[in-house]
Amino acid sequence: MVRVLFVCTGNTCRSAMAEGVFRHLVEQRPAEGQPTLVAASAGTHATDGLPASPDAVAACREIGVDIHDHRSRRLTREMLAQSDLVLVMEGEHRRAVLELDPKAAGRVHLLGEFASGPDGPGVADPLGQGAARYHETLLLLERLLAQVWQKLVKRAHRS
Repeated sequence: MVRVLFVCTGNTCRSAMAEGVFRHLVEQRPAEGQPTLVAASAGTHATDGLPASPDAVAACREIGVDIHDHRSRRLTREMLAQSDLVLVMEGEHRRAVLELDPKAAGRVHLLGEFASGPDGPGVADPLGQGAARYHETLLLLERLLAQVWQKLVKRAHRS
C-alpha cells in the first residue's frame, strides 16, 4: 500500500481537487500489479471541516469527479507519519511540512517536480480567480497526477 498525502494551504481547492482526481484516476486505470494507492489531503493553514470551494467542486464535476463531500483538515504530524508520499503544491507548503516534521524530508516533494522532474510546474492557488482559473488548475492537476500514477505503478513493478 502507498499512502499519498496532498498538501496545500486551506485544503478547500488544490489539495482537495488533487485527492479527488487521484482517487478517480486509480479507480479508472486499474493496472496489473498496481499497488493499493490511498489518497488523502490536508492544508498547512486549514480550518477543519470546511467544504471544498464551489468552484473546485464544479471544476471536478466537469470530469466526473465528485468532491462535494470533502471536508478540510489541518495538517498534523500524525498525518505525515502515516503517509508514504507527501505531494505539496508550492515551495511554501514544503517548508511548512518540514517545520512541522523534519523527519518527513525524504517523503515530501513538490507535485510538479515529482511528476515531471526538476522543472515541473508549481500549482498556483486559484482561490478567488473564478471558474476558468479552477478549470486550468484542474487540467494541470490531471496531467501531473497521471504522471504520478504512472511513476508509482512502475515502482511497484520493479519491487
